Amino acid sequence: MMLIDKPELDLFCPVLNFGRKKTGRYKFPIVFKNEKKAIQLHDELKPLLGKSIDEVKTACNPLYEKYKMFDYRAALKK
Repeated sequence: MMLIDKPELDLFCPVLNFGRKKTGRYKFPIVFKNEKKAIQLHDELKPLLGKSIDEVKTACNPLYEKYKMFDYRAALKK
């Protein structure tokens, strides 16, 4: 999990990186202002480590739908 520093904000981003060399990288695109939700997602992403990119993309789609409402940018759009 990465901590992204912004002025007056602590943002947390669970990230999946994998692939050969620099190709095939996939980053989970949700950035949280709430650390609790970021940790929950991180825990759900952990079992995907070591899986193929196709398996991860398939598994991540439902997780993305489940957590996208907690993205700090979604709150800014409202």
